[in-house]
Amino acid sequence: MSKKSDSENLISVLFRELFADMGEFDVSADSDSTEHVDIRVRQPETGAEFRFNVKSRERVTPQIADDLFERIASEKSPKGKTTFVFIAPTISERVAEIARKHDVSFLDHSGNCFIANKRLGLLLHRKGFKTKLVKSSSPSPTNVFSPKSSRIIRAMLSQPGRRWQVSELAEHPNVDVSMGLASKVKHALLYQSYAKEENQLLMLKNPRELLEAWAKNYPPVEETAKFFVRGEVEATEKKIAKWCSSNNHQYALARMSAAWRQSPEVRYNVANFYVSSSAITERALISLKEECGARPVETGHNLVFLSPYDSSVFADQIGEPHQTSPLQTWLDLKQLSGRGEEAAEAVFEKHLAPVFDSVQFP
Repeated sequence: MSKKSDSENLISVLFRELFADMGEFDVSADSDSTEHVDIRVRQPETGAEFRFNVKSRERVTPQIADDLFERIASEKSPKGKTTFVFIAPTISERVAEIARKHDVSFLDHSGNCFIANKRLGLLLHRKGFKTKLVKSSSPSPTNVFSPKSSRIIRAMLSQPGRRWQVSELAEHPNVDVSMGLASKVKHALLYQSYAKEENQLLMLKNPRELLEAWAKNYPPVEETAKFFVRGEVEATEKKIAKWCSSNNHQYALARMSAAWRQSPEVRYNVANFYVSSSAITERALISLKEECGARPVETGHNLVFLSPYDSSVFADQIGEPHQTSPLQTWLDLKQLSGRGEEAAEAVFEKHLAPVFDSVQFP
């Protein structure tokens, strides 16, 4: 059997399985190459028919997905009678994200799919089917959202329009990582299609996509200690900030405490601080109780100390008392449900969106 026939048969089977749960459908296929197959799915009882123009590849990486899906999207039928579908053995979450950005339907060999045609009222969305492992000669890309690697993400998102040399990123005062790690993060950003390289300079392609991906991969914030302090929350924040400064403990107002100062949309009643490890030693906590009246409690707290997952949470802090940067504030708020999401949106629109929208990206 030829490769063309193999491809035709495989794609026919995938579509039969896709429509099997919705009743009886006839599936026929016609192909002119191993990478292009026309599929017709027809329901005998009603005569309802769907046509699919299928393009398949053995492998697609995020790095080539943008250009590939942009080209596929430009080939769509203007009348919308045919639904274009991209098929590959496996489609990673990042590739799927890029496909949906370009409004390209997709299906993998395990049956995971997102196939949509608004004109026809067609929507097929399946996920969770375990994909087969595909051997690759390329090493797994570095996790750009790990604590040290994300320092580079933070620096680039803080200046989204800047072109960077790898050495500049490695030596940035808020980054301070080895050239080796900076180089690995660069290649991972290129591979995942979050960045582009021109004339040996690295630049972001779409900072919002990268920021949203970071939020999804952001580690849970650890609440190290909880206290009750008499008085209004704002007075407590000033008191604790003064105590931290006087005792040389690094600190930054965080979560809603920072959000209220950066975009006062939502009220709150618990003060949140990132503090360095020196602020939670036994001696420091005795001092905190004596000087500020902060009493450790299990419930009924109005002051929380947070443990920074990395020293970079203190980067680019603003205001007095010190607050986490709008970028860090947004990341922390995204972990909070309800009012946290509302506050995150307010911080984004006031502080991050204007910076992102002022830059022309490649």
